[in-house]
Amino acid sequence: MLHKLAIALLVIGLSLGSAIGLRAAFFEGSESGLPPKPTDQEREAQPPPPLSEADLANMPDFMRQATEAYIADRAKPRFEGEMGEFVVSRDFTGLEPVCPADGGAALYTDRVKARYGGKVDVGVCTLEADGLGIGYYTGRAVVSFDAPFERLKLVSISGRPAIVEVPASFIMPTRLMVIARTPTDGAPGIMMRIDTTSLDPNDDSYKRALDTAEYFLLDFGK
Repeated sequence: MLHKLAIALLVIGLSLGSAIGLRAAFFEGSESGLPPKPTDQEREAQPPPPLSEADLANMPDFMRQATEAYIADRAKPRFEGEMGEFVVSRDFTGLEPVCPADGGAALYTDRVKARYGGKVDVGVCTLEADGLGIGYYTGRAVVSFDAPFERLKLVSISGRPAIVEVPASFIMPTRLMVIARTPTDGAPGIMMRIDTTSLDPNDDSYKRALDTAEYFLLDFGK
């Protein structure tokens, strides 16, 4: 049992590790700061995680199927390009954080306080909590996802544009970015990141991500 759990945690760790690249949109996204000509680019496929046939055979059926789906997904080309209001880029660096005059106070909303209490890392430019990130941006809404095109979905949440990385299996997280406030001449925009994970194949992490975003968006008005 411990062997099976260790394997499952390895796969989950590999999946969550790619979330490090989800620094999305809490940076200045002027045209000069965007990756060069990202439209319709696809990156090379990623190697599968180091699991043997014996490892897979020792897993319960539902975990083996989920793991095989994850491995197959990692072999597909990763998408970079424009999608709706967003520019998807797997990695972008060297951009300066946007720090508005209000010092980030608008990020620590009533619903964030109610949900997380003091378990929140509030900075001048960003707010981070378990499964939640809120930050400022200007220019284009640059987001960083590590996924094939078929798993990226444009949705509308409370009338706001959002993009979701739909998981290939239940052991992978659902990742969502939504524009809570668009930039204006007088103020930067606000982007929200939601991550939901689960080890339960009956838990709909996609629906939970949308519901969570809708809940926090109530603090940003219509």
